Amino acid sequence: MISDLLSREQQHALESLVSALDRDACGREASKIMAILDGFLLDDEQRQTLGLQPWNFYFLCAAACLSGGRDASRYEERLEMSGIIDRGQARILGLIGASIGGDPESGDTTLTVVEYKDQTINVPLISRAIRLAAELDLEHPDRVETIAAGMAGEDRIPAEQVAGRFRVTAVGPHPYAFGSDAPMQVSTGR
Repeated sequence: MISDLLSREQQHALESLVSALDRDACGREASKIMAILDGFLLDDEQRQTLGLQPWNFYFLCAAACLSGGRDASRYEERLEMSGIIDRGQARILGLIGASIGGDPESGDTTLTVVEYKDQTINVPLISRAIRLAAELDLEHPDRVETIAAGMAGEDRIPAEQVAGRFRVTAVGPHPYAFGSDAPMQVSTGR
């Protein structure tokens, strides 16, 4: 698990963040996102990229805890409530939050890597991983409604039953798409 890769200093910083927030809500939301990231979303290459600078793993876990999916206002509110006094951490987590809540189609090129404790923090990779993990949470009310609305006639089931019937089992490049903006193929178990 990614959280197992944290140093003692990083574990302490994450525990302080969780303690300042609603532990149960933070735990539920972060657990869903981290399960998606750990389970299939972050491949070996991405883990290796993040692992070159171990503080990346802390910021990934912290952003998962602060994230409410795509709700940037909630992220910002939780960041303020967290009581993080380390200005560098607060700045980086703010950049990650702004990117999570931003428009992915905008082509925003202002995202960049940021230095923290002599390490390079990959803000674009962290923020996009968190956002994609939130999008792949099929229990999120927005996704439940989308799935239910997309079902045809006799296959339609009530929205409240959708989350229990579908889960993402794998994510990968679509087999007929090429290039850096290739759509993904998402397999769901039913």
